[in-house]
Amino acid sequence: MVLVVAAAVAGAFIVFRSRDDGGTGSDEAYVRAVCVATKTFGEETERYFSDPELVQDSEKLSKAIAGPLRTYVNRMAAAKPPPDARDYHEAAVRQLRTLLAAAERGEILQALRDFGDTPEPPPEVEARLSAVAESIEECEDINPFD
Repeated sequence: MVLVVAAAVAGAFIVFRSRDDGGTGSDEAYVRAVCVATKTFGEETERYFSDPELVQDSEKLSKAIAGPLRTYVNRMAAAKPPPDARDYHEAAVRQLRTLLAAAERGEILQALRDFGDTPEPPPEVEARLSAVAESIEECEDINPFD
């Protein structure tokens, strides 16, 4: 259950974009920012998902991960996507903010069940960003565009 929640949250977060008024980021900088944010979030929340007491109480678990989730959402929102990934990024950040609000209310598990489809970049953009991620050390074991 813990791994399912962690994977779902991380998966949802991989679908973010920036509040930038235009997609201005380079592929490499954007992919690096996404990988660092995702990897850091996983590291920061791992201890919560390995605590049997928290895992048994979804409200406590939600509230415990709300802080790291807020940091993750802010980092994702600050990532500057390339122009052709901007719409995808903005949709992902909106979805992450909705998930964060649910976590702060202690309702993250229900929100994950109701999450629905996550935004995806156009296939050619996803393939390009995935290829870039393969050459970035911070993306090792975490390629959000695969």
